[in-house]
Order: sequence, then C-alpha cells, then structure tokens
Amino acid sequence: MLAASVILGRLAVRRLSNRCSALFATRRRTRRPTVRGAAPVRLGVAAPIALAIGLLLATNGVLLAGQVLHVLADAAASAAGTAEALFVRGASLLLGLSFAAVVLLGLGTGNRELGRAEWTFPGLLTLPVSRHALLLGKVVEYALIQPTAWLVLLPLTVALALRTEPSGAALLIAIGATLCLSAMAGAARLLAEVWLRRAASAERIRNIQGGCTLLGVLTLYAVSYLALAPTKPEWLPELLAALPDALAWLPCGVPVLGIGAASHPTAAGALVFGSSAVVVAVLLVATAGVLRLGPASPARASRCRRASAAVAALAGHGIVGKEVRLLLRDRTLMVQTLVLPVVVLGFQLLINPALLTAAGEGPQHAAMLAFAVGAYVVAAGCGAVLGGEGGALWLLYTFPRPIGAMLHGKVRVWASIGGLYAAVVLWTAPGARGAALPELLALAAVVVGGVWIHAFLAAAIAVLCAGRGLPAVERRVRSSAFVLFLALAGLYGHAVYAGDGVTRFATVVLAASCAAALWQRVRARERCLVDAHAAVPRDPGFAEGAVASLVCFVLGRSVAGAPDTLVPAAAVLAVGACVAIGRLLRGCAWRGDVEAPQTRIGWIAVAVLVGALCGSVTLGYVWAVGLDHAALAHAFPTVPFAVEERDVLRLLAGVVLAPAVFEWIHRGMVLRGLLALRIPAAVPLGAGLSMLGAPPWLWPAAFLQGAVTGWVFGCGGTAAAASCHAASLATLCLLAKG
Repeated sequence: MLAASVILGRLAVRRLSNRCSALFATRRRTRRPTVRGAAPVRLGVAAPIALAIGLLLATNGVLLAGQVLHVLADAAASAAGTAEALFVRGASLLLGLSFAAVVLLGLGTGNRELGRAEWTFPGLLTLPVSRHALLLGKVVEYALIQPTAWLVLLPLTVALALRTEPSGAALLIAIGATLCLSAMAGAARLLAEVWLRRAASAERIRNIQGGCTLLGVLTLYAVSYLALAPTKPEWLPELLAALPDALAWLPCGVPVLGIGAASHPTAAGALVFGSSAVVVAVLLVATAGVLRLGPASPARASRCRRASAAVAALAGHGIVGKEVRLLLRDRTLMVQTLVLPVVVLGFQLLINPALLTAAGEGPQHAAMLAFAVGAYVVAAGCGAVLGGEGGALWLLYTFPRPIGAMLHGKVRVWASIGGLYAAVVLWTAPGARGAALPELLALAAVVVGGVWIHAFLAAAIAVLCAGRGLPAVERRVRSSAFVLFLALAGLYGHAVYAGDGVTRFATVVLAASCAAALWQRVRARERCLVDAHAAVPRDPGFAEGAVASLVCFVLGRSVAGAPDTLVPAAAVLAVGACVAIGRLLRGCAWRGDVEAPQTRIGWIAVAVLVGALCGSVTLGYVWAVGLDHAALAHAFPTVPFAVEERDVLRLLAGVVLAPAVFEWIHRGMVLRGLLALRIPAAVPLGAGLSMLGAPPWLWPAAFLQGAVTGWVFGCGGTAAAASCHAASLATLCLLAKG
C-alpha cells in the first residue's frame, strides 16, 4: 500500500513539474534521444519563475486571508458572547467554505475526463495492487497535484497561525493542517467521482460539473467578500452569534482548534492528524464500497433526445451548428463561457462600486467596461477552439471544406456571443444613457468590432500555442500567449478613449491587421495541427510587424504631449516592446526563418538622394495647403524646426533613431511579410498602414513617403529604407529652417 501511494505521489509531482515547465520554460529545439528511455525533466528557468509566482500568489493569499480574519475578529468582538468562541466558530465556517470550494472546483474543473468515456481510473484497478492501496495513492495524488487546495487553504491556515499563535510550531501545524485538509478534499472528490461514474450518465455528469464550478466560484467569492467589501457587513455579528459551538468540532473546524493550541504541539498535531486520518479512512471505505456495488468504468450513455425545433433553428447546420449544439449540451462549457463572465462582473461591481460609478460618468467608461466583458467571453470561448475537438480534430480534415473555413465558423459563434454581451452591457450602462446617438453608435461600432477582432486574435493565439500533432492539441494555452492577448486587448482601449475619429479608425485598422496576420499564420500551419512531422512553412514575420506597429502607434500617441526628454526613452521602450512581442510570437508559433533583403552599399547613396527629394516634396505640400512651423512641430515632435533651437538630443532622436525604428517595423517586418506572402499591391498596402501614425492632413505626403521607402527597401533593404527616411526628415528640417 505504501509503495503504491509513493509511486502515484511521485507521478503527481512529476506531472505538476511538467505543467510548470510547459507554462514558464522557454522554447528549445528538441533533439531525438539516441538511447531509449525516459528523458530527464529539465526545467531550466521554469523552476525559479514558477517558484517566484507561487510565492507571490501565496503572499497575496496570506494578506487577503489576514484581512478576512481581521474583519471576523472585529465582528466577534462586537457580537453578544465570548469573542474567542465566536472567532473560532467563524474561522471554522470560513475553513469549511474554503474546503467545500476546493472539492467543488476539483469536481468541476479539476477532472475534464470525468464526463468522457476515456476515464483512466478503471485502468488502475487492473494493476496487481490492492484496491485500498490504489485508493490511498489516488488520494495522495489529489492532495499534492490540486493547486486550488494549496492556493486557498494554505493562506488561510497560515494567516490563522500568525494571528492566534505566531510561532514556528503554529506554522508547522498550519502546513500540516493544510495537507490534512487537502487529503480530505481529495478523498471526498474521489468518492464523488466514483459514485457519479456509476450512478449518472455522461450528460448528467457534465451538468453536475458545470454546477460544481459555479458553486465553487461563488463560495470563493463569498469568502473573499469579507476582505474586499467596501463596508463591513452588518449581518456578520448576528451570524456568528447564531452559529453552534459544535461547528468547531467538525472535520473542517478541528484545524482551527489545533492551530489555536500550538503551545502544546504534540496534542495539537495528534488532534489534527488523527481527526483527518479518521475522515480519510471513512471516505476510502465508502469509496471501496461503491466500487464493490458495480463497475465504475465508462459512464452510462445518455439517452438520445431529439432536439426541439427552436434549438435546431438556433443551432443551424455545419460547423456553426455543431459549435452551438456543443455549447447547449455541455453545461460545463456553458458555465465557464457564458455564466462566469456575468458572475465575475457582478462580483467586481459588488466589491468595487466605483466601477459602476465610473461607468455612469461618461459613455467612454461604459464602452470600456462593455469591451472588457466581451473580450473576456471571447477569450474563454476562442481559447478552447481546438480543445473542444480533442482527439477528433482529424475528422475536420475529412470534411469537404477547408479547415480554415471551419475554424472561421467556430470563431464567428464566439464573436457573436461576445459582441452580444458587449452590446447589452453598453446599452444598460448608466453612462451610455445620456450620450448623444451618433457618439453612442460610434462607440458601439468600436466596441463590437473590437470584440470580433479580438475573437480572431484569441483563436489564432490559441491555435498557434496548441502544439503540433493530435496528442499536443489538448494542451492548455501557455501563460505567455494569454499575456499577449491581454496586452493586445489593453492596447485596443486607446480606440475607446480616443477623442477623435481618426485615432479610433487607425487603432481599429491596426488591430484588424494584427488579427489578419495571425490568422494567416494559422491558415499556413493547418497541416501541422494533426501531423507533428509536417514541414513548417517559412514565416515572413508579418505578424510580429503588425503587432509592433500597433504598439508603436499607441505608444507614440500616448507620449505626444509628454516632455521632449521622454521621447528618446519612449523610442527605446518601443524597441524593447517590439523585441519582446516578437519573442512571444516566435516562441508560440513555430516560426521559420526568412532571409531579409541584403543591403547594398550603392543603394545607401541613392536612398539619401531619394529621401532628400521626398523631404522637399513634403515641405512643398505643407506650404501648398497653407501650414506653418507649428503644424510641422506637431507632426514631428522630435525634430527641432525653429532656427533658435540647438537641441542635439532631439535632433538625433528625431532624425536618426525614430526613422530607424519606424522603418525596421513597417518595412523590415510588415512590408517584408506582405511581399513574402505575395499579396497584391503590397507596397501601397504597407504605405497605407504606415501613414496612419501621421496627422490626417499629412496622409498624402506620408503615403508617398511610405511608397518610396518601400521601393527603396525592395532594392536595398532596411538600412537603405531607414537612410531614405532619415534624409527626408533632415531635408525637411533644413529647408524649414531656411
């Protein structure tokens, strides 16, 4: 029995370490081993990153739990009765609610295969090991590998130890109590899983899992509300006075008594470990009894029920109908994608009424809240655009339609749902009621369009991070991909809060170009999803350039009114952001190398002459439309146009650094990608994207500048294009001074 427990426990620890390495480790080239056998686990930089994040979450959890206990102690002091006894009752109730949340979340989201036919637990029963040893090993596995138990129970027990008896013995008892509670949660979860697989159908199990997920989240929110509420709950003292004394002697309340008696560590440890051992033994005996009643292998097939006419009309046909029917039948997916956004939004408004007040101050705040809700919905739905298919993904390749078109249909479903959520929030927000109809329609178009754009962004990032080959498709999305999606969604807020329609139009167009670039990368790698050995097509880097152009546009507009000394720092920050984004995209998208155009020394001189001609034409255009130095200074804030200015730093930043970064992004990445993809009119399209960063009155000259530098780039490379752009700005500055 001990050997089986140790083996399953080691497998649980190894699985947890592999998850951490998959989340945080950098992508390396894998080499085929020459000798057969298990490859050693190499975490690299994943171990310290995972440890740092774990410590940060634990510290935050301890602070939050300490605030909850502080509110509980104040309520116990103001209630009728002994404050210490009331505090023990309240702490026992909080620990019991946290224990229930751990069990419910373990049933809901901790076991995705519970409602499927391929449940792995019956296979363990065929091993030459006793049943009790397997059950105990499974409990050890659940106790070690479920992170929710450690992230929820450990901060509460540690905060309780620091408040009641701040000593080393109390901390050890708190850690031991967490292990005992986690073991009891694992035993309760195992009993529930075995009983459900024997007594319920697969459809009912999925419905129960959805309900467990919702109840678990609501329970955690109820515990966190005590610390995050804007005012202290007035009903809490009455609740503590109404609780019975026997609550502290329940299995979830005994750790509170043990931590409180840390001055006698032997007795406290015996009390905590002895009570938990009894509870785990009783639950294991009950689980073994359920197994004796009948087999617990595959779940009973659900009865085939013909869909109603309304459901059939709503679902439609094809891949869209399949996705809608999956959403209507899978209650777990429905809760995670449709119900949880409402619950999260309601809880945020409950603990932070300032959000509702801010949403009522103006239509832009209401639009931003609506976009955040829609983006959350599409992130939850489109993030699992391939995970819902699982091992049946290869069936999509057998249908007489392109795989990209079917993925496009799946994304349209979630984009429509997210857009509907965003429209409802925007329509019901207080700040949108007093807005003018044209402004409200413009914000609605920006918000709903942004939700559709980010639906394709989320789906593309999820597909590119899903891995290669069918076994790897079901892996969870990497944390770096989720961070990238959040960053892009945050950049889109610039379109919501923009004061003019030109900035909104430019932000929407650049965000749409990012979605189109990433989706093109998905279409180019369709075969790699099912075939792990398929050759990865060469990537021109259009996606990196599109994302970098969006970052630089938003960053440039953000520092437009900043002091001049911050402009070089902003340019350096833009370069760093572009490099980081390129690293994220290359790590998740199996990027191939593309040869850049070679720089020709002779073209540098030609580029300088052509750039000087462009600068002269630009200045003539500016004079033709009747503008002066103030307009030029507004369009080029880093270039000193006044004769009396002798700022060398501004001159270098505006004439050398800014053109180099600009051409590296728009010509070295965006235009090179468009040319490699053989897109018609690639040079005018790249010039149109690059001109969006200029003021509207300068768009004709900026388009001409982009077209000329695009032609120079095709002949001489990025260095020639940067030289052409720099010569144009230098000529414009010299002629304007003269």
